[in-house]
Amino acid sequence: MAINAGPVKDLPGYHRAAGERQIAGHLPATAAGSEQLFFWLFESRRDPARDPLVLWLNGGPGASSLFGVLVENGPYQIARDSNGLQLIDNPYSWNQQANYLIIDQPVGVGYSFGGDASALNETISTEQLYFGLQQFFQRWPEYRALDFYIFSESFGGHYVPRLATAVLAGNQRGEPAINLRGIGIGNGWVDPLLQQSTYGDYAYSHGLIGPHQRREVDTLYAECKAAIEASGPVISRQTNRICERIESYILQVSGIDDPLKKFDIRFSTTYDDAENELQWMSEYL
Repeated sequence: MAINAGPVKDLPGYHRAAGERQIAGHLPATAAGSEQLFFWLFESRRDPARDPLVLWLNGGPGASSLFGVLVENGPYQIARDSNGLQLIDNPYSWNQQANYLIIDQPVGVGYSFGGDASALNETISTEQLYFGLQQFFQRWPEYRALDFYIFSESFGGHYVPRLATAVLAGNQRGEPAINLRGIGIGNGWVDPLLQQSTYGDYAYSHGLIGPHQRREVDTLYAECKAAIEASGPVISRQTNRICERIESYILQVSGIDDPLKKFDIRFSTTYDDAENELQWMSEYL
């Protein structure tokens, strides 16, 4: 199938040539080709012919993997100076020692786009992602023999196991093999009912809430549990809002409701970069 992609030679706000081979474009997500997944490959700066290929997916659901490229573990960090938004090298980029591939998925997220076959559930989105991944390896077969890893965070607790299962099943069916060697999930969202139940335990054991507040958290969790059980296989936005009250309450009464403290309670000062980076990335893209 035709793939609309090509080399990346320069980027706005990055004032020198790229330090590695880059390819970006769109991969067909279905046989019809009307659904397209945006991808961006950054070759390893060490030994691209031997280093592993790592697929990075941001979570969400619905988060663009460009957040990984520009804010998290990708080759660049985004910053603002007197000349506007700039890209600077990330010394901790994963492509220091691995070929780093990102894909915007499901179809409709980020620079990916689709026609009638929208990814309405995880089954469809996984099928489309696997299809697109096979198109990538068919177009650039030099990467197929490399060790392949899938990493994500947050809702990647669903994306990663599903894609890994699809890859293994495809290998067993005799489809062109993908050399999957491992997976990784950071702070994964896997089981809402179970994970929501731990918030009160964590906050209480770390001294963030007292006995009275713990009882209030228990009440909020009971409401969350009832809403989840009444939702069926797909959790509604209303259910999500009900369950979000647990975290919101803990953050409010503990005084750690700022961009960084909720990710690391050891920090005692405010930190605005997290919000700035989201704003800067949206503006840059």
